[in-house]
Amino acid sequence: MADAGADAVVGEVEGEVGNSFKKVAAADQAFKEQATKTVIDPALEVDALAALFRPPLCTLCAATLGARWPGIVLKHEAVAKKSEEEVGNAICSVVEVLDAVHLLPSGIRARLEDGIRPACYGLATLIDNLFK
Repeated sequence: MADAGADAVVGEVEGEVGNSFKKVAAADQAFKEQATKTVIDPALEVDALAALFRPPLCTLCAATLGARWPGIVLKHEAVAKKSEEEVGNAICSVVEVLDAVHLLPSGIRARLEDGIRPACYGLATLIDNLFK
């Protein structure tokens, strides 16, 4: 799912041809500005995280992550034993500490539903960093 705001900013960098550093930096800045406006609903993120471990999304991640997937599943099983509040707070903490709004389970889920399989790597990163 492309960010129209980032596309508009990239198009506004004058005198640049192709995907220059200046264009990438402008798009990154636009993304970060939009991300700061994102209101995180911990309960929604906990539900989205659970959905990522149910078919068909878990099947996509298993195929994408290969041998790494069983370890991610084991870590998620430990996470799933925690309270919804603890998991929601941990998700918010990871996103804040890593400055990584793209690791929100709702965003990972949306990207996977749009067929963007590399989002599975974001799920692995999120799970690896929960409750560290």
